[in-house]
Amino acid sequence: MNNPNGDTVLDRIAQWYGSDEIGAMEQRLRAFWKGEGRCMTSVTPAVEYRQKSVTTMLERAPAHLEAMASRPGFHRPVFWADFGTVSTPRYWGGELLHGADGNPHVHAVSDSLEEVLEMEPAPVDDPHQDAELALKAYRELCQTLGTDQLLLRTPDMQGPLNTASLVLEQQEFMMCMNDEDEAEDVHRFLGIVTEFLIRY
Repeated sequence: MNNPNGDTVLDRIAQWYGSDEIGAMEQRLRAFWKGEGRCMTSVTPAVEYRQKSVTTMLERAPAHLEAMASRPGFHRPVFWADFGTVSTPRYWGGELLHGADGNPHVHAVSDSLEEVLEMEPAPVDDPHQDAELALKAYRELCQTLGTDQLLLRTPDMQGPLNTASLVLEQQEFMMCMNDEDEAEDVHRFLGIVTEFLIRY
């Protein structure tokens, strides 16, 4: 495979994990997906590139993958493009913030159910949002490593309730859920969020 500079590079994943081992793991996974047998996955060590900038992820991921290759057990090489629990609510315009520990969190978009019902989330393929940023980073890492054997673990995808409570201020959302007069609007809002998550 060629890297972005057009130079041919060795398949680092095949080099680190071994082509035979990758092939055996793939067969085992495909059998599991067909309902044949079990497939236990090894626990990975802390992924130190998670919830960092894309640049940092791309710098640190190769060393993590190489370290994983030396560990015993069953673990397909995976790049985890994780931006934290902020990924899905950001499509509604949630402001990205960072705490003292550097971990990302998001400021609720609104404290009004009526207001959030009128909002349209950004398209899933918006180039400034996390799904597209993850895919771009994944493709770049595959090129750098010269491989088509790397899997992608998606950004942290929150479910409907958690996403909704990060878009609409959480306390207000909980109050609305306990108000019979708001029940229909709450269900409509959760339906909108769910449809977005299906597209995501």
